[in-house]
Amino acid sequence: MITDWKFFGDSVVVKPDVTAETKVGGIIIRAESQKKENTGTVMAIGPGTWEPDGSFRELGTKVGDRIMYNKFSAVEITVDGDSLIMIEENDILGYLETEDELGLQLKVSLM
Repeated sequence: MITDWKFFGDSVVVKPDVTAETKVGGIIIRAESQKKENTGTVMAIGPGTWEPDGSFRELGTKVGDRIMYNKFSAVEITVDGDSLIMIEENDILGYLETEDELGLQLKVSLM
């Protein structure tokens, strides 16, 4: 399980959103062939980082956050058969704020 792993510094482990297969003119386009999304759910985080002034800074994101990230800096990893990515916190472009459990999107907040 991902909870058995400990991550360093400002590492953020994300489960990318899965793109569903779509039909175009009766032809099924597999998810692997489609453009990959740059959104996902945070599965695990590192403890934080030490600042140059000697203070400790915890991460601003938490497990369960829905985020948008820079996909070009993502490192693909596999944990217990799950395909995940690992990024640094500064590669997070924004996160979704929701109104309630239904997941009604209110806005995208830039960090």
